[in-house]
Amino acid sequence: MKDRLPRITIKIDTTPEEFLRRIETLAKEIGEYLAEAEWDVVDATKVAALKIRPILVTQHRELVGWIIPIPDLESRVNLEVRAARWHPDPPTYKVYVEAARSIFKPLMSHYNSQYGTSRKLQIQSRVATEPRLPLMSSQVFDQFVEPANKSALRNRDWQRFYHFIWHCTAHNVIVSRDDVHRLLMHAGFSIEHAADLADIFEHGRNLLIHRRKREKTKEQL
Repeated sequence: MKDRLPRITIKIDTTPEEFLRRIETLAKEIGEYLAEAEWDVVDATKVAALKIRPILVTQHRELVGWIIPIPDLESRVNLEVRAARWHPDPPTYKVYVEAARSIFKPLMSHYNSQYGTSRKLQIQSRVATEPRLPLMSSQVFDQFVEPANKSALRNRDWQRFYHFIWHCTAHNVIVSRDDVHRLLMHAGFSIEHAADLADIFEHGRNLLIHRRKREKTKEQL
């Protein structure tokens, strides 16, 4: 099971636009990065993101860091790291974090020195990247997986699984197909069986949502 990659942010001390401008200037002054602003397609005067490319060769092919403002949030920016080819590929949590630190930590050290701040990377923990269900949903999920025949579901197992799908739909639980896949694997299902059940979960929930929308439309007529 491949690692989920963490969300990385920085709490900033100015507007996102000014922060990106400062980092772009610093990156060029340091001389170890190529910095390129990406402009907003709607507002050509507004920077949508800043691309930071290390000049030195790394073990990852075409490693690039991105600083991206968060819509409707002025106090933080997102950091992302991308590569044409990772080593290993796909990257583990550890490899991704190390790559992010190699790009952004020197920049933030220069930034803090120049502006008298203490900005630092806020990196989501490995545990926090894993999916979590609300308490009631978790109980419904456990009622399905604990007695289930994990190699071949029996009729009662299917009924409990359908109830889990219904519960998540009825209570608007935010859980993706990939979340369900990982939850099932953590519960002891094989990768393939968990993938099949995750597909059924997604189709079942979409069907219930579609039915609910049709019923609402009929009520309004």
